[in-house]
Amino acid sequence: MNDELQKLVSAGRLPKMVANKLSLLEPGAFCLHKSWGPGRIKEWDLLGHRVLIDFDNKPAHPMKLEFAAKSLDVLQEDHILARRVADLDGLQVEAKENPAEIVAATLRCHGSEMLLDQFEDVIKGTVVAEGSYKSWWEATKKKLRTDRRFVVPSKRNDPMILRDEDLTPADAMVQDFLQASNLKLKAKAGAAVLKDIGAFKDAPEKLQPVVDDINAQASKAAKLTPGPVIDLLIVREQLETEVKSLKPESTEGRFGIASVLKQEKGKLFDLATGLSVASLRRVLNALPDAFGDEWARVAAQLMNKVSIRTVTEIARHLTAEDETDTLLAGLRGGIQHRTISADALVWICKEREGNATELFSGDLPACILQVLERDYYDEDASRSNRLHDALLNDSELVANLMELCDKNAAKSFTRRLLGSPVFEELNRRSLLMRVVKIHPHVRDLIGGEEAKKEAKAEADGTAASTGPLIVSWESLNAKKAMFEKLVKTDIPANTKEISVAREHGDLRENFEFKAAKEKQAVLMRMKDDVELEIQRGQGTDFVDADTSKVNIGTIVDFENVASGDKETVTILGAWDSDPSKNILSYLTGIGDALIGSAPGDIRELPSTDGAGDKRKVKVLAIRPYAVA
Repeated sequence: MNDELQKLVSAGRLPKMVANKLSLLEPGAFCLHKSWGPGRIKEWDLLGHRVLIDFDNKPAHPMKLEFAAKSLDVLQEDHILARRVADLDGLQVEAKENPAEIVAATLRCHGSEMLLDQFEDVIKGTVVAEGSYKSWWEATKKKLRTDRRFVVPSKRNDPMILRDEDLTPADAMVQDFLQASNLKLKAKAGAAVLKDIGAFKDAPEKLQPVVDDINAQASKAAKLTPGPVIDLLIVREQLETEVKSLKPESTEGRFGIASVLKQEKGKLFDLATGLSVASLRRVLNALPDAFGDEWARVAAQLMNKVSIRTVTEIARHLTAEDETDTLLAGLRGGIQHRTISADALVWICKEREGNATELFSGDLPACILQVLERDYYDEDASRSNRLHDALLNDSELVANLMELCDKNAAKSFTRRLLGSPVFEELNRRSLLMRVVKIHPHVRDLIGGEEAKKEAKAEADGTAASTGPLIVSWESLNAKKAMFEKLVKTDIPANTKEISVAREHGDLRENFEFKAAKEKQAVLMRMKDDVELEIQRGQGTDFVDADTSKVNIGTIVDFENVASGDKETVTILGAWDSDPSKNILSYLTGIGDALIGSAPGDIRELPSTDGAGDKRKVKVLAIRPYAVA
């Protein structure tokens, strides 16, 4: 203990425990405060009963001796925080030139294990500039993942770990497996072991803990996480194939892939969709052990729900096992009951001249539209567009489908296509034209529908003529947003309301059901109206409008001939009226009366108070609303 400190202790002015701690905090020593961070002892002022410390942004900060002893931790000279205080410039250079060593040094100073947030607190904004940290860390992380010394977490709430320097690559892989925090990470670590199986010199001894861990985890976790458990069991199978002495003498009664499948019989759809192709193949091979003679029927039923990748793999497997009839029977049932997935329909369309020829029949066109609409309105359904895109992009598909239809079926398909919300208008017209090529008689249906929309627009006064409506881009986009909300939010929500209300009982006395159905009628009318308006809308930005006469996109100054009062109005698109700002649609009475007039012309305008009287005005000047 320093002599001066000893004197203070002897005089009773300083507790011995405080003096012992201060003896480690002599001038030049490094320290850490939980709020102010790392610092360096500048000097003692024992007469003033205080110590002075240089912290970042707090040079020569004074602290009472007792408080310093209680609140400061001593840092060794090689600690990353001490180095940050003593030689920040050197650390910054090392971070650029050898980032892995900076990470290793930081981890060593923190027990070889840190959360990423803790690591950032040490490095970000000091050793690495805050604005550069993200790109620096991404580059550094790639280097760390190729360095066996480090375990880099995939989630921020898992720690980054520095391994023992003497750990062999094989030991590191086993350690990764055993320390993985969840089964998905274990499966990933197991795949890494298999990839580098040649690194294991004493393979049976090194890998037995991996197999033992899989055996211990599999049966316990299968009900909660069947997918990762299957991946783990596949790792076990492959390890036992590669290292013969790992395989037990008897596997009878052992928990395996077939055991998981039996447990998950009611959830095989979800399970199969989440597996990799390699894992799926092993699952298909295990189906006979799980379900006996029923295995092929189970596999065929899966095809009605799973994704295109899984559909293709199951079809290939059933065909190879001479179970084509079972495959087709399962899909045929899905078509008849409309329980088939959109991706299974894509497979049938692709295989229409191959394995699915028998399924490419007259019921398929209607089924395709119903499934597309089912998924469109189902918020929980996959938003995959593969079936939608197949109809549009396969130039022969619609023609091939229509060749399956008689006249009545073609009419029914056309009517449904005309009213379907699944397709945008241009895509719908393209599909309709393909139908017409095979069934010309449906042209009357298409023409009749268009004529009906034209007549409705005229009757409702929503169109100046059968021509387009000139509108601003802003108002056109607003209409499109309204339409999208109707078809993607409001109408599907109403469909669910109807479904829920139907469950309440007798529909004749069911108020909720009646109200939901009435709302449905309103929403469908709104959808038709807005869709018609969008079809007529022709967007413009009104730039450089012709100002020789009043036109859409011009500002007009005029005066009342009788009173001499002057007014200014702006003439814009059909949906752009804002009377509070003197902006009028060209379809309004005033807009229609002014259009085509030149400076000096006299026009009669309708009254603004709705009294029916007219007023004569003289056009004074015309200028553009928008200029490029």
